[in-house]
Amino acid sequence: MNDKCKQIVANILNAIAYKKIKPTKIFLHKFIYFLSTQGVNVGFRFEPYTYGPYSFDLSSTLGSMAFWDEIVEKGTSVEAVNLDRYQATNPEELHNISENLDKFLTIIPASKLTFDNLERVGTALYCAEVLAKHGKEPTEDAVVEEFKAWKGKKYPEAAIKESYESLKKFLPSLQ
Repeated sequence: MNDKCKQIVANILNAIAYKKIKPTKIFLHKFIYFLSTQGVNVGFRFEPYTYGPYSFDLSSTLGSMAFWDEIVEKGTSVEAVNLDRYQATNPEELHNISENLDKFLTIIPASKLTFDNLERVGTALYCAEVLAKHGKEPTEDAVVEEFKAWKGKKYPEAAIKESYESLKKFLPSLQ
């Protein structure tokens, strides 16, 4: 964990505060994962976990920021307390995060940032990325199949397809 990672978290917390979005741990994990798939160097590594893509590095960074009283973790929520030391930042990075936040909010509108919606979208995106990395086109059928192999019957197929459809223009392709 380094200051760059903390800077990313601080920038995201500032961007979502501006949009009046309540920061939760699952939102941070899924949005930062989304950023990583859109070419933003976030500095965190993600892997499959119970609720979709998860970063132990991000979790550790949040813990460190809480230890230094920069944020407060209250159950599943995160509250920015003192991010002043992260204010001198790259304006281009802030713009990139804000732009990608707007994209993310077309996938899941702010009023629907529920745990289940975030888990479904994060998992579908991770499945598409894995397929593409293995040389397979991330089609709806392929993503649904991969999703079900991971999550079983936790979500109805229609909900998985809805997540895929909302992500479609942000998915990798093999071209």
